[in-house]
Amino acid sequence: MHYSTIITVDIPPIEEEDWKANEEIQNSIVELKKEISETKDDILLNILLREAMEKATTFSREVSDKVSDKMERYCSNTDNLDYLEFEDLTEGLTKEYNAGGTLCIQFPNGLIVPRFSRQVCGKYTVEDGKVYQKNFGPFKQKKRTKKSRRLKVLEDYPFQKLYKSYEQFVEDYYGYPYFEEH
Repeated sequence: MHYSTIITVDIPPIEEEDWKANEEIQNSIVELKKEISETKDDILLNILLREAMEKATTFSREVSDKVSDKMERYCSNTDNLDYLEFEDLTEGLTKEYNAGGTLCIQFPNGLIVPRFSRQVCGKYTVEDGKVYQKNFGPFKQKKRTKKSRRLKVLEDYPFQKLYKSYEQFVEDYYGYPYFEEH
């Protein structure tokens, strides 16, 4: 479900067009369109292209910045402490850290990483306790390659072994910032 919000912002008069910034943005738009045509509809590139097109002129940059500032309080990804509310998750996360575990992959060199880490997620997938390489060959299928066969699946690997400290677990596994004072 999507919502539209109508807001008003005050834009000071634009004295002079910033031609250098406009040219840089136009060049980045051309580059992004070229990359999109080569990669066939990459979502992230489309988002970057839309943002670059929204800021193609000095006036549009001013409007975009003012609207962003005004709407920041409603943004789910804001880091502004004025708009954040502290929620104490310590009890549940502590129990999970002490007693829980997750599916991990062990590389031949002994490195153990969670299933959804960057080292695994981009190239491999785990199904039925086996590791498969994603996007293999010209048909981009999953396949049990030699490399994927050497990877070992560790079911319910304890969080305490995977992360050296509770703080590292909270920040790395869940992405929550750890606030010592709370």
